[in-house]
Formats: sequence, structure tokens, C-alpha cells
Amino acid sequence: MRPGGCMEWIGAKQKNGYGICTFQGKFWLTNRLAWTLTNGPIPDGSCVCHRCDNPGCCNPEHLFLGSHADNMADMRSKGRRRQINAGERNGRAKLTEQQASEIRRLYAEQRTRQVDLAARFGVSQSVVSLVLRREIWKDAV
Repeated sequence: MRPGGCMEWIGAKQKNGYGICTFQGKFWLTNRLAWTLTNGPIPDGSCVCHRCDNPGCCNPEHLFLGSHADNMADMRSKGRRRQINAGERNGRAKLTEQQASEIRRLYAEQRTRQVDLAARFGVSQSVVSLVLRREIWKDAV
């Protein structure tokens, strides 16, 4: 057992740290197997989530059931959401953060239309609209 009461799986693990094994001829993630052996079947569509945020933990006391949305909300509330390919780190990004800021500035000053901004920055008008509505480049000034 690890500090905090985690029961760390010492067998095979996936790259993301989740334990894996076979039990009665079936492939299992060890947190799901621990839940099933302790509490019974997992309802369809449910995730077995970790209170301890340790993917290698298979302590049933650290596990709870939730939907995928619950699991994602739990991840965000604990500050574990990593945006690995966000912004300029995304190889498909058409704009830089500076360009997104410039689009917002020019539009706010009413010096140009969305279609003109799109042509100037080499993107579609819909991309300009997404920037202006902060659906993309949310953190750009």
C-alpha cells in the first residue's frame, strides 16, 4: 500500500498508468475489476473513477461510479486537465495567439469586417467568428 491508502497495481500497466490484467479469460482494467469484485457489475455507460487520482490504484474504497461527464468534471475540478495540443502547440493551428488578439482588437475598433479579417489572416470567416466568440483562442487578449 502506498501513502494515502492506495493499493498500487504492481502488474502490467497501460501507458497512462492504469493497471491491466486478465481474469476468468477476460481482459480488465484493474480499477474496474476491483469495483466489480467488491460491488458487483458496472452499469452500462458508467466509468469507475478514482477519488485518489492515481490510475494505478485498485483500492475499492478509492473508487466511485460516474458518467463520462462526471469523470471529466472531476478531472477539471482537481486541475488535472492538460491541454497538450492547445493553441500554438497544435500543429493544425492556423493562427498564433498574437494574431487572434489582433483579430479581436481590429474587430472591436470596427476597422474591418470579419470577411476582410479572414482574408488578411488566411483563414475562413467562420474561424474569425470563432475567435471573436472565444470558442477558440479563449485565452488570447
